[in-house]
Amino acid sequence: MTMPQIIKKLLCETMVLCGLARAGRLRNRSKLLVVMYHGVSRLPHLDPIWTQLPVERFERQLDFLQRWYCPVTLAQVLRALRGKQTLPPRAVLLTFDDGLRNNYTVAWPILRARKIPATVFLTVDYIGGHRLLWPDELYLLVKNAHENAQALPEPFASLCLQTETVWPRYAILVEALKRMDDDQRQQAMDALRRATPLPDHAHCEDFTLLNWQEVDTMHRDGLMDFGVHTASHIILSRIAPGDLKKEIVWPKKRLEEKLGHEVEAFCYPNGRSGIDFHEEHKTGLHQAGYACAFTTDHGLHAMGTDPFAIKRIAAGNDMTSDPAFFQLACSGII
Repeated sequence: MTMPQIIKKLLCETMVLCGLARAGRLRNRSKLLVVMYHGVSRLPHLDPIWTQLPVERFERQLDFLQRWYCPVTLAQVLRALRGKQTLPPRAVLLTFDDGLRNNYTVAWPILRARKIPATVFLTVDYIGGHRLLWPDELYLLVKNAHENAQALPEPFASLCLQTETVWPRYAILVEALKRMDDDQRQQAMDALRRATPLPDHAHCEDFTLLNWQEVDTMHRDGLMDFGVHTASHIILSRIAPGDLKKEIVWPKKRLEEKLGHEVEAFCYPNGRSGIDFHEEHKTGLHQAGYACAFTTDHGLHAMGTDPFAIKRIAAGNDMTSDPAFFQLACSGII
């Protein structure tokens, strides 16, 4: 842990001891808390990746949320957004982005034992296949090159000359690739695959996607809801207007066919308002039949505000899951 992180941790702990988290919960009790997860892992990642939360941290967060908040279902949230019901004080909705398989193998059994509902946003084109989402594959490729002392090809090498460890390298490269168009990114990823082909190792387990049977099993159990995270995990602001329908309409229809009921919730990839999606994308979602959409903007959602820009609190394998920071974030203090 770096010195700034130590200072931040101590500051958060002091704020909690001073009662600020408790005060925030009281002040914001009518707002909706939405927690954003990705994967929950039982595997020991020596180079932590933000999207894979260790199961021990996940369970500690559930302990906290069950004590101080009231878990609600997506259906309850949808009714409240329409003004057809009032959510209980300190309502919390748990969400999982991407549709990673460890949502089924690790997170779901824990949630089921605790009777906590949650919603998984599926990258629909990838469900039931063997492809990895490119940001996850990038992490594994960078990690593999580091472990085997392999040089990164261009443009990767020039982008991370000043970094030597896996996570800082990955953080730089993933942001650079997000700014590329599809063809450029595919060429860059192909070059990296040739330079450092992935072996079959255990950590790939955390990055495989759900299959439809697993989705069906969770859906039939009644505790898990599902929404759309586009067809291909593309950032909406980076696609042509004519291609928007295939990323929001087709996956909605596909998921509705699989579940047997209407799908009304969407989650923006990358999810930053004004950067990764704009007003025209919200309009497109409304026209496609969605009732709400979730962002990655930090904060609590005030009921009665824009249902296509619902804020969330991120919980990843970093400072966001420090117990004191998490309490303060959930309470709306930070």
